[in-house]
Amino acid sequence: MLRKTIAVPETRELDLFAAMLERRGAVVLRCPLVAIRDVKDPEPVLTFIRRFAEGACDDLILLTGEGLRRLLSCLEQHEPALKPQFLAQLAKVRKITRGPKPARALRELGLKPDIAAEVPTTAGVIAMLEPLAYTLEGRSFGVQLYGDEPNAPLIEFLHRCGAGVITVAPYRYADSTEDSAVLELLARIERGGVDAIAFTSTPQVRRLLAVGGEARVAQALQRTHVAAVGPVVAAALTMPALERAGVPASTITPAKAAAATSVTRPRPAEPPGSACPNLLGTRASWAKKLSRAERAARSRSRMMSGRAAQTIRSELSSATLLWNSVVVGAIMSAPRRPRLTAYTRRPLPVLGTVFGSVIMNDRKMNTSGEVTSTRQK
Repeated sequence: MLRKTIAVPETRELDLFAAMLERRGAVVLRCPLVAIRDVKDPEPVLTFIRRFAEGACDDLILLTGEGLRRLLSCLEQHEPALKPQFLAQLAKVRKITRGPKPARALRELGLKPDIAAEVPTTAGVIAMLEPLAYTLEGRSFGVQLYGDEPNAPLIEFLHRCGAGVITVAPYRYADSTEDSAVLELLARIERGGVDAIAFTSTPQVRRLLAVGGEARVAQALQRTHVAAVGPVVAAALTMPALERAGVPASTITPAKAAAATSVTRPRPAEPPGSACPNLLGTRASWAKKLSRAERAARSRSRMMSGRAAQTIRSELSSATLLWNSVVVGAIMSAPRRPRLTAYTRRPLPVLGTVFGSVIMNDRKMNTSGEVTSTRQK
C-alpha cells in the first residue's frame, strides 16, 4: 500500500477511512460522491417516533447505525421532551441489527442488539428470523430503512409471517460533488492515476454509474483495483456490464474494516485445512494472538494451585474454535501445577446425549500419581 493512490468516495467517515489508509503509507484521493441528509419533511419520521414511544412496536429492525442517530437527531430538534420515553421504549423492545454499525449506535446509548445478523445484509436478517417465523404472527415490527430503499424482501417476509410492519426512512442520499468532479475522477482512473478505489456504500456506485454511464465506468474500472466494504456493496458491483468487463474486485468484510479502524474486534475465523485442526500445532500461533491483558490473566491463573487452568479461565481461540459449534472443554484431574488446556470442538450432540459429570453412589476410587480411576459397584 506504500505510495499507492487510493480513491475514497466515502462521505460520512471520510476522515477516519482516509487516516487509516494514510497510516499505511497510501496516498488518499478524497472524492465524496454522495452525502447523507435529513429528510426534507420530518413529519413522517416524527409520526413513527411518537407511535414507537407509545409502544406500537414489539421489535425494531435497525438496518444502519446512521438511521438510529438520525432518529435521535430528529427527536432532539423537534420534540426533545419525547426523548426519555423513546429511549425507555427502545430498551424494552427486541432489537435486531444488520451488521456492526447499528450495533455500535446502540452501544453508544448503553444498549445492545438482541438479535444480530451474522451476514450484514437483508438476506442475513431474514436468515436470523426464519427459525423464529412461527412466533412472529401478531407481532409489530418497526423497520428503519436504508436511505429511501423500501426493502421489499424484508417487508414481504414479515408480512408472510403474519407480522405488522411500520417503516421509517430518517435520512436520504444527495449528490455531494458536481458531475464535473465525478467525470474528473473517471478520467484520472482511465489515465492510470488511481491504483484502487474503495466503495463503502451502494449509492456511491449508483452515482458513479449515473454520471459516467455503465460502459465508461466498466472500462475505467478495468484499469484499477476495486474494493467493496461489505457484501451489499460488492453485490452492487456485480452488474452485468462490470462482470463482462472483467472488473477486478475484492470484498472487505465489516470484520476486516473494524479490525483496521480498531473500532471493534473481529470474530475469530475458521482455520484453514481440516475441520478439526491439530491443537498442538496451533497452540503457538494461538498464544501470539493474546493481548497483554489476556496474557496477564493467564499468568495469574497459572499461579493458582490445586485447580486445573481450564476450570479457571479459557479464552476463545481462532485456531480451535468454530462459530456455531458446541464448545466442550477438555476434562482432566487437577495436576500438581495447573496448565493451559486448549478447547476442542464437537458437532451438536444427538438428543439425549449428556456432556458433563455423573454423580455415582457406592463407588471406589484408586489414585495413582495424577490419574484417578473410579469403579462403580
